[in-house]
Amino acid sequence: MNLKGVSIDEVVSFDDHIDVKLHSLYKEGLCPVCGHKTSRIHDYRLQRIQHTPIGLRKVFLFLRKKRFVCPHCQKRFYESLDFLAPYSRRTKDLHFFIQDQLKQVRSLSSIAKDLGLSSSCLTSYLKLAPRRRPNLPRVLSMDEFKGNAGGDKYQCILVDPIHHQVLDILPSRRKKSFNGLLFFFSQGRTKKGEVCGYGYESSFLRRLKGILPSGNLHCG
Repeated sequence: MNLKGVSIDEVVSFDDHIDVKLHSLYKEGLCPVCGHKTSRIHDYRLQRIQHTPIGLRKVFLFLRKKRFVCPHCQKRFYESLDFLAPYSRRTKDLHFFIQDQLKQVRSLSSIAKDLGLSSSCLTSYLKLAPRRRPNLPRVLSMDEFKGNAGGDKYQCILVDPIHHQVLDILPSRRKKSFNGLLFFFSQGRTKKGEVCGYGYESSFLRRLKGILPSGNLHCG
């Protein structure tokens, strides 16, 4: 389970999740204020931590966590564990697992349901993820679909149909959503290309010709 520095005391299996009770093996802690090591324990805290799922079942860790007290500066602090970020209720492995799940072509609601998290929680991961601007493709296809982002009923998907790649999903099909579209793509691709729109008027697509200055426009 990639849990360094702990010992598993008990594993309880349920239909939809697994509970794992464990305790730390570290005897000392490093004071974050003065840097002295101490083995003086002030108290314990039982922390519930979510870990990466096993199959379709969620995994929860119940860690008996030590709180040390520094004899030099009287600072009280919890022990540090490699698999757990400070003040986090999820393991580092789960953070990486969530990022991998968000790379899949799935809705946030379905991923949130599988992990037992809220869609707003997953949205915060999307905001933290680095975003690379793709090159402008030779063919840029657009289509609208029904969604619920930002109060708009319809969103717009941008696709490279030649390489079967989703480039972006715009929060609205309105004109303002396309204003910064050119800056989304990296510069330097000025080859001839095509813009294919489905469900858009040709007059609207002509306004997007700045994306592919030498391109052809198609609407369906």
